[in-house]
Amino acid sequence: MQDRGRTQEESSFFPSVSVSSAAFLIVVTLAAALLRGLDLAAKSYWIDELISLNHAKDITGWSSFFAPSSGDWNPPLYFLLLKGWLVFGEGESHARMLSAVLGTAVVPATFALARQFFSRQVSLLASLLVAASPLLLLYDRELRSYPLFTLVSVISLYFFVRALREGKMRDWAGYTLFTIAGIYSHYHAFLVILGEILFVCLRYNAYKGRSRLLVVSLAIGAFSYLPMLPTFFIHLHSANELHSAGGKFPVVFGYPAKLLYNGFAFALGQTLLPWKPVAIVGGLAALTFFASGLRELRRRWETAAFFLSCLGVPVVVGSLVSEPTPRHFVFVTPLFCALLALGIMAVSSKALRHFLCVVLGVAWSFGIANYFANRQFHILAQVTPWREAGQFLRAHVTRDDLIIHIALKPKINTEPLSYYAQMHIPVYEQDVIGSLPALTKQGSVPRVWLIVSEASLQETGRVAASWLAGHYAECKVWRYFYDPDFRLKKRLFRKDFSEYRIQIYEFTNPQAVRERAAVSR
Repeated sequence: MQDRGRTQEESSFFPSVSVSSAAFLIVVTLAAALLRGLDLAAKSYWIDELISLNHAKDITGWSSFFAPSSGDWNPPLYFLLLKGWLVFGEGESHARMLSAVLGTAVVPATFALARQFFSRQVSLLASLLVAASPLLLLYDRELRSYPLFTLVSVISLYFFVRALREGKMRDWAGYTLFTIAGIYSHYHAFLVILGEILFVCLRYNAYKGRSRLLVVSLAIGAFSYLPMLPTFFIHLHSANELHSAGGKFPVVFGYPAKLLYNGFAFALGQTLLPWKPVAIVGGLAALTFFASGLRELRRRWETAAFFLSCLGVPVVVGSLVSEPTPRHFVFVTPLFCALLALGIMAVSSKALRHFLCVVLGVAWSFGIANYFANRQFHILAQVTPWREAGQFLRAHVTRDDLIIHIALKPKINTEPLSYYAQMHIPVYEQDVIGSLPALTKQGSVPRVWLIVSEASLQETGRVAASWLAGHYAECKVWRYFYDPDFRLKKRLFRKDFSEYRIQIYEFTNPQAVRERAAVSR
């Protein structure tokens, strides 16, 4: 059952950690905590985070825990934890701290899992890569369930390997518990289970004596999931409707491009644009280490079977049956980091290894710096300055003003601009053009605020602004978050990007404003 070439210490389940290794792991974990906890309130909530807050508020008892929440397609465990967490505070910093804590805990969990297959040195390096991963940093600072699911997935795999090798009931109990936590955290937990089943099939001769206990554990998990089945089928129906409509990730070269993009995100994150020179050389370094890791796995059949099953299967199968964006596969990033660490240590030439490590480190440093500076985000929804725009409107909009926000129709109570402006801001789509005469009373409303924030509706916003400019004497414009790469992103990502994330137009009729002021006096 042991891989060829592994020492007895490497093969044992969890050998004691030396003082130096423990110190290194503690320092790396503290560094991860610093990166994840630094200035958590810097960015505004975006729509998905407001969905999380709503889902947490919706949970008022057991029936609401199992019921589908308004606007959310995820299992409820994270939102239950969030509800309890919010008892002790509020605001962006406190709310996001839950994700930061969970994401930080992935670092030692990765070391424990990697140690089941690799040397202490490789395992420590894997924990370091997890701590500094630009992709994990992005989602570990967000009010969503991804860090919780990543953590329980790693721990579930840890107990899975331990239970197969040792057969102790406490390990099977741990595996069962964290598998249940996984399926109540994210639907991609079923992909983790699929990978585990495939691993047992590939290693059946070695672990056939444990297969019955695996079936029992999965049966317990399935039984615990029965109350969630109605909600699961509702969410599955909604996901199928989105998938049939083409999803949200159009690509030029189809399915292979989805896999390549996910691989790029695992290696360099989503705050470094692929065509930048630092991304190109960093990607080549990561690719070299990844290929080196795969080559090293050829001598370790059990380890190769594990990574093929538990890293490869979720990404390959998941990209076929679900939304193929990196956020939905971030839970396998620790396995990717472990394989990358193996590849780094497998490079025979120390000079080449050190050079490539520096190149990759520079690329990751740029990605991390871009994250905190709000540059080169592939998806700008996470950095839209809703707070600044909302506070501006709150300070300047009066009761009799007309507000027209051109954007996609929001889900219930998840419109960030209304949240930060602390007022209801009506949202209109393409049909607003024909409604402008009635809404403005043929231009007799003294002041109109036009807000354009949806990239796919920029043309609608332009037409609306043109119509209003023809009916009002004065126009002022405020613009928020300039994206210098929007044209290139639009062409290469095949998605709508705009030059500015938010544009606020103030159209006024000075005479009408004076008349309204006189009446109010």
